[in-house]
Amino acid sequence: MSRPSRVRWAIVALMTGFSLVSYLQRMNAEPEFWAATIDVAGPQAGTATGILNMMGNLGGVVSTSLVPVLVKYFGWVAALGSGAALAFTAALLWFFIRCDRPIHASLNS
Repeated sequence: MSRPSRVRWAIVALMTGFSLVSYLQRMNAEPEFWAATIDVAGPQAGTATGILNMMGNLGGVVSTSLVPVLVKYFGWVAALGSGAALAFTAALLWFFIRCDRPIHASLNS
């Protein structure tokens, strides 16, 4: 596969992922993040949601600094591909969240 076609595929994959996320956010305004955090954290929900929000913002700060470096040394395919890979990994991690096992129950035992 030639370089221009790889770049096109990387852009299409990233645009498709962001479009899907954007559509789903408009559909439900991300309540699943907050609801899962509150269910799992229980009495520590304030701290847990603060950490969730802080890590999201930290990701935004790091990515704005990291993308130009990735583009300079590895090209746009690596920069866009790394973003897509991180988003895919984050989506997969949701399968391991167990709201039926709150953290506070294991902390008290």
